[in-house]
Amino acid sequence: MTVVAIVAFVTGFWLVAGRPAQAAQSLFASTLNNEVSVVSDVDSVAPGTPFHIGLLFGLGQHWHIYWTNPGDAGAAPTAAVTLPEGGKAGDIQWPIPKVINDGPVTSYGYSRKLAPVLLPLTITPPKSIDGAHYTVKVAATWLVCNDICVPGQADFSLALPVEAKPRPSHESALFAGAAADMPHETDWRGWIEPDGTLTVDGAGASRDRVASAYFFPTSQGTIDQDYFQPVKMSRGRLVLGLKLAADYKADQPLEGLLVLTAADGSERAAMISATPGLPPVQMPGKAAWMVPLDVLASARYLSLIGAALLGGLILNLMPCVFPVLAMKAAHLAHLGDATRGRARRDGFVYGLGILVSFLALAGVLFGLREGGSVVGWGFQFQSPDFVLAITWLLFAVGLSFSGILTVGMRWIGLGQGLTETGGALGSFFSGVLAAVVATPCTAPFMGAAMAAALSGPPLPGLLIFVALGIGLALPMVVLSCIPGIGRIFPRPGRWMVILHQALAFPVYASVLWLVWVASEEGGSSLLIYSGLGLLLIAFAAWAGRLGGRVAPVIASLAVAVLIPVLWEARIAPAAQAAPSASVAEAFTTDKLNTLRAAGKPVFVNLTAAWCVTCLVNDRLALGRAVVQQGFRQTGVTYLVGDWTKADPAITAYLKEYGRSGVPLYVFYPPGHHQPILLPQILTPNLVLTTIGAAG
Repeated sequence: MTVVAIVAFVTGFWLVAGRPAQAAQSLFASTLNNEVSVVSDVDSVAPGTPFHIGLLFGLGQHWHIYWTNPGDAGAAPTAAVTLPEGGKAGDIQWPIPKVINDGPVTSYGYSRKLAPVLLPLTITPPKSIDGAHYTVKVAATWLVCNDICVPGQADFSLALPVEAKPRPSHESALFAGAAADMPHETDWRGWIEPDGTLTVDGAGASRDRVASAYFFPTSQGTIDQDYFQPVKMSRGRLVLGLKLAADYKADQPLEGLLVLTAADGSERAAMISATPGLPPVQMPGKAAWMVPLDVLASARYLSLIGAALLGGLILNLMPCVFPVLAMKAAHLAHLGDATRGRARRDGFVYGLGILVSFLALAGVLFGLREGGSVVGWGFQFQSPDFVLAITWLLFAVGLSFSGILTVGMRWIGLGQGLTETGGALGSFFSGVLAAVVATPCTAPFMGAAMAAALSGPPLPGLLIFVALGIGLALPMVVLSCIPGIGRIFPRPGRWMVILHQALAFPVYASVLWLVWVASEEGGSSLLIYSGLGLLLIAFAAWAGRLGGRVAPVIASLAVAVLIPVLWEARIAPAAQAAPSASVAEAFTTDKLNTLRAAGKPVFVNLTAAWCVTCLVNDRLALGRAVVQQGFRQTGVTYLVGDWTKADPAITAYLKEYGRSGVPLYVFYPPGHHQPILLPQILTPNLVLTTIGAAG
């Protein structure tokens, strides 16, 4: 049709009366050159035996009607069936539609071919029928379009004789033909990725069976219907490129009809419900984590691995890793008189500790995901007991730097009298600690890579984690391989002791931050537990310096008390987090949807108390008075979502934007324009420019 708007008049339809109704066909209605009637596949009905009726459209040249989802314009036919008591009527069964293009408008529907268009319904009469006839009444509406669109409506009635056995009607051949055009039940499975890639398994996709493919969504507003859908086949799977609509929620299944057309024009079609996320990769006789080399070598995965590597490198500049880098800097200084081989060994063992930790973390994440849990990057910091354990560990490291806890210094590889084995072990656990304390941070380039790793097959996900670990370990490994790196420092002496003690203070600063995180997650009770643990560790360090046989026993008992303290902390009442700025409101998806429906500008900040990157952005950008004033002046509603503790709604929203962790910053301009995704490192000018308050 060239006129999209529905004409606000009905160019008459007439119910032709004055002649008796036939058994299998109702009286008909006419709209211009189009006729509509209700037909049946039987001339008589039998009690309890299902039969079919259908809306039969005799369409004129160039006229068409619409599918259940009409597309950009139009309205689908409806049929409200009234039956005698005890009867049941099914829904309209929709044949495979066609794409109807009219300029910029793409619709789905049916036009006249060699036969009329039939939309069947199944009728099931009761096992006992009173009377000699079984009457079926249908109130139908439809819209037929050509250069204009004309709506129509009519009430139809079929009075079918009741007999012991149903008698097929002349129209039964129409129903047989319609059945051949219906989608069929299949075991096709689909997955829809955030970028619109639809992957379908079980369809037997190959070039000799599939010449083209098209996906018809069952709901409007899910995909861009004007977008060309490129198709390719990969190892028996069909991969279709879709463009998701701006309002489509990426955590919801995508439902629709997939039509596969062979070279001879024959069609296969089935309704599918595509699961959000990357498809699992399975090969016959192999574990589910195996993937073909061509998949791993694809540009998509290589770019994700490269992003993870770059993100790991940048992670070395994030505040959360400073304490461990301070340890390693001191260690490099200590190697001034060490052999080149020992320096290289310690560097590589440090990197090995990081890689082992990231692989272990990936294994835990994939295991939780397979068990049905929804997890993301840094999820372990949502656990109060984990936060307390890391707090106490870093406090012990700080005491070792201060020269109070000698065991701790040997543990991290900084003792002067370490053996070769002890030094390697210390470097390994320094790498482990670096990986652990790095997880609250999210560096640029990490967001998309981590989201893909946590939503896709395990093997590519593991490679992404390995790339991230290599990036984090690479600077220290390279430094350790530079000949004479230790000689740039003065020879070991008293300055080393002073350096060790000075480096304790960044570690203590991290401890204070973690104590604050614990209080945000569990309130004052968790604050008390964290302080009690610090007290016990300090007491154990003091007792260990007393000497004698009793001192180690006292120190061990003090440390052992940490276990019940940690257990009690697990049930500490959670604190209710508040928005981080005076103009902020708490984020909820309902509030966001309401504001967007009203066309109001919205700035969404998803943050967490344990996310160092988030805190830096809050202090240096979003929390600045000039930015807060910009929100007020432009009428922007500032929504803050707190992910300090697990929140399924926030997790789902993160996945909607292809992220697995915080921070996430999204600006919705006024009106109904596309949302703007901001980078993970903010500046006041960037925020003000984005919301239109700069200058």
